[in-house]
Amino acid sequence: MTAYRDVLAYHIGDVVCSLALMLLVFQMITLFKAVRQKRGAAFITLSAAELVMGFTFLYLLFDGIFQAHYTGGRTSYPAVVNALYDLPATAVIGIEVLLVLLTYLTFRSINRYEKSHISGGAIKETLDLLPVAVCFGDRNGEVHLSNVKMNEYCRKVTNGNLYNTNELWRIICQKGEAHGAQMLVVTDDNTALMFAKTDIQANGNLYTQITAVDFTEPYKITAELKANEKKLRDIQYRMRLMSSEQNSLVMNREILKARTTLHDEVGYVLLRSRYYFENPDEADEASIAELLTITNALLLGEAEKVDDAQTDIIDYTVKLANGIGVEVVINGAPPESAKELLALAIRECAANTVKHAEGDLLKADIAFENGKTQIFLMNNGKPPMGEITETGGLLSLRKTAEAQGAKMSVKSAPHLIIILEI
Repeated sequence: MTAYRDVLAYHIGDVVCSLALMLLVFQMITLFKAVRQKRGAAFITLSAAELVMGFTFLYLLFDGIFQAHYTGGRTSYPAVVNALYDLPATAVIGIEVLLVLLTYLTFRSINRYEKSHISGGAIKETLDLLPVAVCFGDRNGEVHLSNVKMNEYCRKVTNGNLYNTNELWRIICQKGEAHGAQMLVVTDDNTALMFAKTDIQANGNLYTQITAVDFTEPYKITAELKANEKKLRDIQYRMRLMSSEQNSLVMNREILKARTTLHDEVGYVLLRSRYYFENPDEADEASIAELLTITNALLLGEAEKVDDAQTDIIDYTVKLANGIGVEVVINGAPPESAKELLALAIRECAANTVKHAEGDLLKADIAFENGKTQIFLMNNGKPPMGEITETGGLLSLRKTAEAQGAKMSVKSAPHLIIILEI
């Protein structure tokens, strides 16, 4: 059979050396995994023996090739090298195949062990895939395990890497806001992180577990809700204030209305008294008594007597106007919604007819156009001396009309004309 040294000229030796070199690297990986898995001493010894055999075989092959091709000098171990190179080529290749087979069986055992046992590396890889940040430290704060997320969050909070869990929690408590048993920390880039800390027992030792989740979106929503709640409280406060003011306005309006009514009634008593003094033949003691009764009722606040007297507000107002010497002619029938405003206008115009125009006739023409009621009031007597300034009763009439949604216009030629559009 052909010796191995005789086939070196065909570069078979170079091929075998290359394969032996790759095998040596593979054996080193196998031994490293066996040690990391903390396999038994026998298994680790076997892996180490395979590595030694692979290294020895590669060394002898290189030593022989170096002697044959380059120096021609002596080898380190001439007897061993010569014995190896005197072996048949198939035997040397067989040694190589045997070493490959042993290494393959060892590596397959390692892979099976990884699939059936949880290793520290597998735990670390699993933790890195979690969306939740987590780390574990002992009572002194030494970090035993942490995932990528926790390292990232730690840099956001402390501007540094994770070295001590106790120091990390101290900074969290310093920068964060308590939410029950959890701490909310808002980082410089406006990321909201919710941290939680728990103590766990393992193998008789006490460990600290710190977890964290990204709370940015709920934090933004909560902040918006708080802002809206603040606005709502402000609106509610303003509504209560407006309600209080509204009640005060209503009360003041009613007081003003009562005072205006009282003013008108007293004015009518005075005008009627003057009219009867000037015309004693037309004196009507019953009418004067009735008017005084109503005025006294207003003065005493006995509104029921006034309501009883005003069975029909238009008839009552016309009666008052007649009592001061003003005849009232109404053309048309006013709708129920316009009676109160018409009565107020008749009272004011009748009083002005006596006081300013020295007249004795007031006409009220009622017309309907485009679904609206138009009232034209005009008196006789002296025409106005110039432009009419709305004060006193006229101003009060305008405000009342506008408060009821009506429009009012005043003309001064040829006589005082008041137009109401309801």
